[in-house]
Amino acid sequence: MRQRAIPIALGGGRGLLLGLYALFGVYLGWLVVEPGGSASSAKWLYNILLVGSAFVCFKSPHLRGKERAAWLCLGTTLLLWAAGDFYYTLFLWDAAVRPPTVTDWLWLASYPFLYAAIALLVRARTAHFERSLWLDALLAALAVAASGAAILFGAVVERTGGSPRTAAMNLAYPLADALLLGLVVAVVALSGWRLSRSWLCIVAGTAVLALADSAYLYQAAVGASDEITILDAGWPLAMLLLATAAWQPSRQLGTVRLEGARLLAVPAVFGLIALAILVYGQFRSLNAIAIVLAATSMILVIARMAFTFREKMHLLAASRVEARSWTQRRRPF
Repeated sequence: MRQRAIPIALGGGRGLLLGLYALFGVYLGWLVVEPGGSASSAKWLYNILLVGSAFVCFKSPHLRGKERAAWLCLGTTLLLWAAGDFYYTLFLWDAAVRPPTVTDWLWLASYPFLYAAIALLVRARTAHFERSLWLDALLAALAVAASGAAILFGAVVERTGGSPRTAAMNLAYPLADALLLGLVVAVVALSGWRLSRSWLCIVAGTAVLALADSAYLYQAAVGASDEITILDAGWPLAMLLLATAAWQPSRQLGTVRLEGARLLAVPAVFGLIALAILVYGQFRSLNAIAIVLAATSMILVIARMAFTFREKMHLLAASRVEARSWTQRRRPF
């Protein structure tokens, strides 16, 4: 009976997801046919999709196993995002307000839970994951975020014309997305690019989320209207993809260990990106966020070197002990 529990649950989960995807198709068609006039009705369909995604995630069969914490964090992510949209729909839809609002704080609060979900999922599905590899993942995430800050911050402040606080809040979303994408790409790369269906859904969901946030930031910068457009379909699609990951079969990654040139690939590439940003800042004006993120990345490169040195010294000491023990066993009496 235990062997058949997951497949049966997966079948029920597919039914729920298919219903939500069908509803998403209706929502998408509505946006295409009436991008402006359908706003009063489509906004509630939008919220139903977000709440439904959170509900599907919390019903995942993996909540009964060792991946429970990871999927609870992912469900909390979707729930916070849905709560932010409900608050916006009820209180801010027709209000002329500038960020940050309660909705912004709820949306941004969802990102730490999403980061934790990814980290916990890697930990649950990996037999052994060297601690130093977490530094590689964090280094990649910070270097990507520093690149985004260097490119976007000035344009946001200049084009939106808002206060630095408003600009910083607008920039927080693409930076959080860049940090998320860097983390996902680093984890997948460190695992040897062994993508299961759940990881494919997570990668696709985070990519769609980043594209939707970036498109909205561009619209805000050029002064586009706030009417519902086809781009608004990006957020419910991202949440549906993340919820879909919670219903995919679990696949173990086994032992993740880097050797040879692969050991230096991630810290070398992303360390050079951070260094390039710092060097660029010596010749051109660069915002403080990009400088801090790039400097932190360089600190992590040094920390990564220290971890690697310590690991190799422990390995060398162990090999010497083994060699000494073997010599003593071979020595004649």
